[in-house]
Amino acid sequence: MGPELCNFLNYWRSLGGGDQVPARRLLDLRRLTSILRWMFILEMDDDGSLRFRLAGSSLEEAIGVGMTDQTYNSIFDNTHDSGMAEELYALSIVRGCGVLRCGAVTTDGDYFHELEVLALPFADERAMGGTVLVGAIRPVKLENKSFEDRRETLALSIDDMFLVPSPNLITPRQMSNRLTKLLKEHGIDLRVLDMEQIFNQVEEGIAPNGQNLPSLNLEVAAASVREVVN
Repeated sequence: MGPELCNFLNYWRSLGGGDQVPARRLLDLRRLTSILRWMFILEMDDDGSLRFRLAGSSLEEAIGVGMTDQTYNSIFDNTHDSGMAEELYALSIVRGCGVLRCGAVTTDGDYFHELEVLALPFADERAMGGTVLVGAIRPVKLENKSFEDRRETLALSIDDMFLVPSPNLITPRQMSNRLTKLLKEHGIDLRVLDMEQIFNQVEEGIAPNGQNLPSLNLEVAAASVREVVN
């Protein structure tokens, strides 16, 4: 996991993340200047759809379209994983947990860039359901100075997806049959980040490896969270 996202995760943790869902009003974007232009905020509409309430300038430039106030589906409908990602993000908002996705992205069908997206929950009374996802993409070189709309040529691939406990988690029982099927079709074994191990690595100066991030089986982690909550 890139240093920018490690910093974001660590900052979220400093606000109480991991023990509780921190309040959005505590978010100080000045602490995240290295990724500010790659950040976004997702909220849920009354009809259950997801909408970007904020999108950084570099993110909008890379795709070539204004994203603020647009639905997730209107931006990523042409990508083959859009349905799976949108449903997982929506469920994460409802449950108040985070999501990390690792894979690749291309805007020309030729060169694929490494892609990491971290979305973390924040409590916001003004939002539908009281929770939003504040996300960030690890900075990637996708220059588009002419602001050409790239939605038709945008392609994403997913290698791994992880949940970030807040300590809330999505449990397998809470996932729809459709989402479970989509995860299986994409070859995704949804796991849970082992926060303690990750921060031990960070403190030791070891960059967490995206292909071998410390993680836990979802069934085991969900059972442990329920035991703690109860």
